[in-house]
Amino acid sequence: MTQPHFTKLNLTDFDAQSALALVADLIGHKPELSDLCKRIADRSSGNPFFAEELINSLEESGELRGSSGNYELGTASSGEILPPTVHAAIGARIDRIGGEDKSLLQIAAVIGT
Repeated sequence: MTQPHFTKLNLTDFDAQSALALVADLIGHKPELSDLCKRIADRSSGNPFFAEELINSLEESGELRGSSGNYELGTASSGEILPPTVHAAIGARIDRIGGEDKSLLQIAAVIGT
């Protein structure tokens, strides 16, 4: 931290309006997605990483389909399936990984960084 090429960045959470704007930009501005955008923004509490992980989780589970900025509700949509924490969102994604990839991830997690 004392090196001349080191720069410290303090990152703060987004306010509610900025979080909602980010989520809407990532999901899309279709009227049928407005309630979901609000729930994601609320659940993420202004943490942009958590908001993106929630969207990724919904896409991988089939709750959303499409691409960034142009999602629509998926056929598997069944209401409220938002993980409560970043840890839970990442855990759910790991649970959906299959076979050798999941085994490799579990071994690497035991080994450490």
